[in-house]
Amino acid sequence: MTVKGESKNRIAKIRNEVEDEMLRVISQIQRRRFIAGVVSITDLGWVVSLGKRGRLEPLLNAVAKDVESKVLFPEQLLESLREGLNTYLADSFRYEEGIMKRINQHDIFPWVRRRQYPEERTKLSTKVKNSYDIEILLDAHDLSLGKALNALEFVTGDLVDIISNKEAILSVLHLSVIRSLSSF
Repeated sequence: MTVKGESKNRIAKIRNEVEDEMLRVISQIQRRRFIAGVVSITDLGWVVSLGKRGRLEPLLNAVAKDVESKVLFPEQLLESLREGLNTYLADSFRYEEGIMKRINQHDIFPWVRRRQYPEERTKLSTKVKNSYDIEILLDAHDLSLGKALNALEFVTGDLVDIISNKEAILSVLHLSVIRSLSSF
């Protein structure tokens, strides 16, 4: 898969996860019975807890902070959440457009790896669990060596395998920097 294709797929996957998670939260709120028909501070805490450790947590915190000092009916909370989701989706499409513009600014040419790098593959496999990610990293390594590039930056949306292990990866491969897509 190309850098452009990988980027589009990753952004779409995250966008869909956030949208699905928000629709789940909205569904749970619609089923909840609110005391006296208004949303209390306790209810807001419950709403935020629905997104704990997920992609929605920052969005739910922002909505809760925005409405915490107001007398709020459940329908108003739902409207705030829908507005937050719509803003997020619009922002994500602008973000994707910006990334695609950056990718399109670069000359992209086909590259066939010249060597298999078994030693590097073994070292990477202790940190990077996805074999497809290892192949991409080895391609970048080979490109950097083959073109005698001193400053090849590797950009990825993979926070789990690559970004969290970037120091270990950089110690094995001929790459100058590993950056997250979110750094753009």
